Amino acid sequence: MSETGIRQRITAASLLERRFEVTRALIPCAGTGSRLRTVTNGQPKELLEVGGLSAVEHVLRECAASLVQHAIVLVGPGKDAVAFKVLKLAGTPGYPKEITLLEQPSPLGLADALGRGRDIAPAEPLALALPSVLYRGDRPALAQVISSYRTSLHSVAGIVEARAVISATKQAASIVGGKLAGEEITIETIPDVGVVGQLPAGSVPYALGGRFVFAPDAWVALDAVLRAPTVGERDIAPVLQRLLMRGQLKGKLIRGRYCDLTVPAGYADALQAFASG
Repeated sequence: MSETGIRQRITAASLLERRFEVTRALIPCAGTGSRLRTVTNGQPKELLEVGGLSAVEHVLRECAASLVQHAIVLVGPGKDAVAFKVLKLAGTPGYPKEITLLEQPSPLGLADALGRGRDIAPAEPLALALPSVLYRGDRPALAQVISSYRTSLHSVAGIVEARAVISATKQAASIVGGKLAGEEITIETIPDVGVVGQLPAGSVPYALGGRFVFAPDAWVALDAVLRAPTVGERDIAPVLQRLLMRGQLKGKLIRGRYCDLTVPAGYADALQAFASG
């Protein structure tokens, strides 16, 4: 075989390997945290401490424990303190080897954030881990979702029982309809943005769990959402709905205690969950 042929085989093998391995994760930290102002006292919500670590530190450690080597932290205006903290952690024990900062000039939504993270390596899968959601359990939540991606090579949404969300936040949840088989969920419905509490007859109540893996073929759906005319933020729900219609979305039930830091009640619940050990 010629040297050119060998190089082509190596390149093809490398591309295939990169489709299997999830080595990058996006951590969006550009939101305003308006519902948490009574507890943040003006600091970024990602720096709220839970069990001795800030929320963003917890998620970065979860990424490293899930074998993610490169964390992409998206920050917005007023988040200099987040940027300063995370850059010091790159390559230190328990954290990803590489941490890249991206800027989002204003809170434009998770779909916009995903697009900015995608552009770093558009031919590879990208995990998405929200620092407003933490888990307390024996196995990293993101690792559970990544394992499902490796099996299917489809985009995967981490799913939790809706009652866990309601219990943590004391608020209604956006209901994801689906059927459970082991720890895999066949997703049937993804709610529209802002729709809560609706459950199709015969379905089990689940909710999105703040952990995702997007396969490279998800970018077609993402670009369609980003091109569509809209006012305000671009949410992730329309991307998931498009993937579901294309048969390109799987669900993974996340094992572990769900903690939601988006509202004061959820933050208080997280403090209790991480109070010991």
